[in-house]
Amino acid sequence: MFWMKKKNVGGPESIPAYVARLIGDEWGKLPRAGDHWAEYLMVTRPRANGGDDLDVRIFDKWHATEKKVHVLDYSSLDAHPDLVLLEGSFNKKAKKSAIKARMTT
Repeated sequence: MFWMKKKNVGGPESIPAYVARLIGDEWGKLPRAGDHWAEYLMVTRPRANGGDDLDVRIFDKWHATEKKVHVLDYSSLDAHPDLVLLEGSFNKKAKKSAIKARMTT
């Protein structure tokens, strides 16, 4: 049944409200999208420590499409660090995060 399908874990997804709240003031450090509607997406992967923490990268879908980068998972952005706007980790159960804006040059 369609509601029982497993979600594509780690693939690009919209940023849930709880993650947006955890990010807090870091949103203000993002560059403003002047010529397009920003559509921020996130990709995640389990952290190496084996706990409930997830590594996360947040990017603008429009910029990725413009540069012809197909973001399928977390590692898709390894070769394109310029597309990563925010990066870090979060734990949904503990409601903690360490997600920071990346400094662009």
